Amino acid sequence: MLQGITSPKPLDEILIANNRTFNSTFAEEVYNYFCSIGTDNADMAISLKKLSNRELEYIFQQKQDKISTFVNYFDESIRNCSGWIQCEDVEEFARLAYILMPLCQDMLAKQKLLALSIDYAKGYNRWAAVFPAKLSVTASPMNSSVQPATTE
Repeated sequence: MLQGITSPKPLDEILIANNRTFNSTFAEEVYNYFCSIGTDNADMAISLKKLSNRELEYIFQQKQDKISTFVNYFDESIRNCSGWIQCEDVEEFARLAYILMPLCQDMLAKQKLLALSIDYAKGYNRWAAVFPAKLSVTASPMNSSVQPATTE
């Protein structure tokens, strides 16, 4: 858990209370929820599945000044997780990395996101999951948005 973050409401309660409306309260509560998960990678993956890319982008756009701190927390939490990491969890972690990379100003944080994605893609043979994250960093050093390749 990140210091200064109080134990928030459960994610489902946050989503219902805010009616998935994009506002600062929604962003603050969901961010605090993620920061309270700690090393429970199952909760992290399940929670990520409940949020769309657009919702995650909005949350971290609102928390732009805290992205580097969150990336460090995310990296440490996943690498020191308290349970088994499932293959579908790797896809959710790579999706979060893909969303965070264009929003992150800190190159060290971007490097951590890419390394985390590649390490888990290699370890769990989930290369398709990491491809959009890799593309986001390598094709876009100036922070412009890159869309993932389609598999059609």
